[in-house]
Amino acid sequence: MASTIITKYGSGAPLASDLVRGELAVDTENGRLYTEDSLGAVVEIGTNPTTLAVDTDTLVVDAANNRVGIGTTNPLKELHIASSQPEIRFEDTSGTVNYGDIVYTDGRFIIATDGGNAQASSTIEFQVDGTERMRIDSSGNVLVKTANSGADVEMRIQNTATTAGDTATLYFNVSGSTFNSAFIGSNRDNQLLLTANNRSQPDMIINEVGNISIGDYSTEGAKVHIRTGNATTYNAASASGADGVNLIVHNDDSTANTTAGLILRTQVAGSFGDARINCIGVSQNNSAMTFHTENAGTIAEAMRIANSGNLLVGTTSDPNGSERIRVSVTSGTINGMCAVATTTAGGSALVNRNSSNTYVGGVTFTDTATSFPTSSDQRLKENILDAPSASDDIDAIQVRSFDWKANGSHQKYGMIAQELITVAPEAVYQPEDPEEIMGVDYSKLVPMMLKEIQSLRARVAQLEGAN
Repeated sequence: MASTIITKYGSGAPLASDLVRGELAVDTENGRLYTEDSLGAVVEIGTNPTTLAVDTDTLVVDAANNRVGIGTTNPLKELHIASSQPEIRFEDTSGTVNYGDIVYTDGRFIIATDGGNAQASSTIEFQVDGTERMRIDSSGNVLVKTANSGADVEMRIQNTATTAGDTATLYFNVSGSTFNSAFIGSNRDNQLLLTANNRSQPDMIINEVGNISIGDYSTEGAKVHIRTGNATTYNAASASGADGVNLIVHNDDSTANTTAGLILRTQVAGSFGDARINCIGVSQNNSAMTFHTENAGTIAEAMRIANSGNLLVGTTSDPNGSERIRVSVTSGTINGMCAVATTTAGGSALVNRNSSNTYVGGVTFTDTATSFPTSSDQRLKENILDAPSASDDIDAIQVRSFDWKANGSHQKYGMIAQELITVAPEAVYQPEDPEEIMGVDYSKLVPMMLKEIQSLRARVAQLEGAN
């Protein structure tokens, strides 16, 4: 029934006959409030009654235990709300009306500001000692504020279970779908686990000593260990990252000669030594790979694979076709620019030149000798005939004496490449670039000389026979 307030002028409590249970009476002179208890007695609100009931299905004040019950006659806490969906509303009427609700439903708490009439600046703030420590803004972003320094913890997720394999986990989910989720967790082995798409095995693990494993539980002792089951067949011509590539370092800067690189660093006796591998974007859709080493604190390029595919050692000048490998030494005294060695007694070391998988020539080293074989197999030749006389060619070759400009040394017998090319072009190296230096391979003249020697011997034998 609806309650009626009975007003009594003057001091003193109303009589029981003046009240009906659930009604209130106000002494307007003394400002006191009275009601009738469950036994029909008049009680003053605020004089410490044992139990005060006002519409017992709605509100109960248990003054003896300092408890208030709403929707219950037996409050178990200082404030006890019993309802199919308990709610508390906080309303600010000082300006534009804003309000927030705390709702308990389906086993969960809902804290909502502005009751669906949200303002752009609505937030839920959590304060400790008068200072804001966490905020949820109107966009749903969560901000944790801290003034901690050093290794203090800002947020902790703790799992007190003692079963092996249990983790303390931070879970991420997109659109409520269990198929678009990921989590970050820590297990009892002090490992940090990162997993995407609900896979049973972590995609990445950081173990207790800081080693990182991607695609495997074990780091195998490496600081970074990458393991993959990529079954895609390797394609050397593919520019995609799908053909067995496990690590990509990508630089989005489009400036020419910008690099994407790796630094390999070691420490010896308190100082660092660096080696670097860089991919240089020399132009659009063209790149070169460089290898740098350190000597006496100076980093310098030691080798380059040019975008033409040529290998350059000690130089960045690319012959772009005329040489596949270029080695350049510009200072110091050297014993050799290229060494091919074998440690097997009696074995040989080879430098070979092939064309279309067919041997053309090379350099062969044994324990006691060096030879320079060139291909001469009968299976490579046709139209085989006896060579003509070499007398005219021998007579046409001009043998010269000269001094070398580089060091002034004198050579008594030699040839000039530009002169020899008209007689024996097979013995002259002529580069594609006419500005580059020509050379002479004197070994190519040996067959010509042998032919002339054979002719002379035949003529000598003929003369001796005539005598």
